[in-house]
Amino acid sequence: MTTVATPTPTAEQYRQLKHYFDGTRTLPQLLATLRSRRVGRGYSIESGEEETRGATGRTLQQQRGPLAFVSEHPTLPLSEVEEAIVAWSACGPNGMAHWDIAVHGGFHELVQIAGRTAAGPGNSFATDLLVIKDQGAFLYNPGTERERMVEIQGEEDYHKVLDWYRRGMQRILDHRPDIDWGLRAPGAPNASLFGPYQFNVNREGTTWFIPITDIGWLYFSVMLNLFDAWHLYFTDGSEKASSSSPSRSVRSSSSSSRSRPTRQVRSCRTCGWRRRRWALETGSSVASSTISSWERSPTSPGGSSFAPSR
Repeated sequence: MTTVATPTPTAEQYRQLKHYFDGTRTLPQLLATLRSRRVGRGYSIESGEEETRGATGRTLQQQRGPLAFVSEHPTLPLSEVEEAIVAWSACGPNGMAHWDIAVHGGFHELVQIAGRTAAGPGNSFATDLLVIKDQGAFLYNPGTERERMVEIQGEEDYHKVLDWYRRGMQRILDHRPDIDWGLRAPGAPNASLFGPYQFNVNREGTTWFIPITDIGWLYFSVMLNLFDAWHLYFTDGSEKASSSSPSRSVRSSSSSSRSRPTRQVRSCRTCGWRRRRWALETGSSVASSTISSWERSPTSPGGSSFAPSR
């Protein structure tokens, strides 16, 4: 395991971490009183007054409304511990994943054994957390190394939340991005990209948490399962080949002795991830793309091959 030294938390930081784990109200109590709060300290909403944002230099003004409000207090930035707690709660390490899933029938692999506080398809770790604050933009990704099945087992482990935050924050920008409520799409000066409650977005002194997911990584994980567990592969040709043979077969890597029509896949080139519809080779009615439309071939080794049912 790679060990990276981090500063020892102060007494006040220990107090904040202990209060988070030991002093927070129970989940039912929190759910019973949960309310969205859109206007915080240092915020304004529909005040009719002009404001110039330091991060972008743009002057913003909302039309005055009947619920106009301007905070009398300055913006109160989150402490390092508070940011670490939010980031850890979103996708922080919490131990190791249980591999208590079936191993037959496909979609059985987990990409990582490391556990997180938030679930992901196949434990793929395809989601990271973007953190934007006065010091710049950061990616929170504390890695996949774990020491125990349950990482935080008592008060002596509370410091890990802050350690993971300090080690896992990778700076990708040394200042706030050029984004605020006044941002407009090119050629559409009157079309706001944000709603009225995003007037305070990216304001100085605030911390902005944005989950970002790598969809390509998720698709790649699915394709590995199709190839490995279901023993299917896609045959795709050039545009010239597709004009003479519009259908592309989805075949099993383990041949079946039964003489039955094979499924065909038709590719739609108008979308990024090609949509496919299933049809019989004879050109009859479109069949369902779900796995229920397939039956196992008893002649294939291990029963992992599929042949179309009739």
